[in-house]
Amino acid sequence: SALAGALSAGLSSMVAALSFAKEKDGIPRREALEKVGERAQFLKSSLVRLVDEDTLAFDKVMEAFRIKAGTPAEEKEKTRSVIEAYKLAAAVPLEVSEKCLSVLDLAGEVLTLGIDSACSDSSVAAQMAYAGLLGASFNVRINLKELKKLATGNKSDLNHVRSVTARLKKVSTQASKLIAGLNRRIAAKLG
Repeated sequence: SALAGALSAGLSSMVAALSFAKEKDGIPRREALEKVGERAQFLKSSLVRLVDEDTLAFDKVMEAFRIKAGTPAEEKEKTRSVIEAYKLAAAVPLEVSEKCLSVLDLAGEVLTLGIDSACSDSSVAAQMAYAGLLGASFNVRINLKELKKLATGNKSDLNHVRSVTARLKKVSTQASKLIAGLNRRIAAKLG
């Protein structure tokens, strides 16, 4: 998911750079393209870093499950370790989904500012950002599902699940509206 978002950011950066090079007259437009390109590169770097963080978070879940537990106290500690690992395993893809939403927004900006001949690249950037966001949201949801099973009765953990769920719902709602609008604009541009 993070890699899909990084690819999207890379495409948006490319469209911004191509459009910047072709723009001869409009200083404000060149400045806007430059800013979009810089933000795209920053988001791309962040998402590439998150590819590794997501792997490490999953590894923490697996490590927690491998903890030996022979006594009730050890079982309680193991369960706490698994819960904390699942929290991390949900937090990383949540961050990915939020960054993919930003990348999706950038794809819309390059669709507006970019040269017409790069419209198909902007369109692919939008679809890749949305795919990354969806994939990350699936990962958040599956990890929260497991976390809820373990957190029964623990108010703090259940509040954490509700908080993450609310953040994810907000991101998903914004993304659905944004991609629907972008798809209409893409269809109009491509004819």
